[in-house]
Amino acid sequence: MVSPQDFIGIAEESGLILPIGEWVLRAACQQVKRWHDEGLGQVKLAVNLSTKQFRHSRLKETLTGILAETGFEPRYLEVEIPESVLMESNAAVSEVLATSRLWASRSQWTISVPATLRFRISSVSPSTR
Repeated sequence: MVSPQDFIGIAEESGLILPIGEWVLRAACQQVKRWHDEGLGQVKLAVNLSTKQFRHSRLKETLTGILAETGFEPRYLEVEIPESVLMESNAAVSEVLATSRLWASRSQWTISVPATLRFRISSVSPSTR
């Protein structure tokens, strides 16, 4: 058995973290959407991003595209920012805050960071670009 920490490191080093992350997010959104459609409760989906995923230039487009494709309501998605991003520097914290403000103008999902800092992001539908 491979620990999650080892798996993420290997996936990042091999360059597979982005396609794996997209596949996992798509599959999870599809499954939770099915549960919602079947009346099994309005559960939230929390997604932990790796540092590489968070820093990817097309992260917002990837998240928005998967939400639109699966029909998953963004208000049920919580994106968790890696602690390592915040521990890098004050600039990293500023980047997270700036990113959350930028996404706030176009999204409805939650960005969650360690130390219980949370940013509720809600405005327009992700299909509005």
